[in-house]
Amino acid sequence: MTSRRLLVTSERPPSLREYSTADKRLLRVVDMPGYVKWLYHGVETTRGTFVIGHLGTSKDLRQHMVSELFSQSRSQVFESEG
Repeated sequence: MTSRRLLVTSERPPSLREYSTADKRLLRVVDMPGYVKWLYHGVETTRGTFVIGHLGTSKDLRQHMVSELFSQSRSQVFESEG
């Protein structure tokens, strides 16, 4: 199965941006929790969550971590016009 979406990490503010590969539209932006200082990598799971590699945790801003993020709580969906 070929994906019709591209997931891109954004540095400032740390977020995941999901684009349509068919028409290059921005589909949604998933914001990171405030303690994430640097977002290295992100992948979407088949369950609709994201696994991210990042710098910063709620207890130590200098710790590197891999976390699962539930997108429903912090995402913006962009609707197409027309």
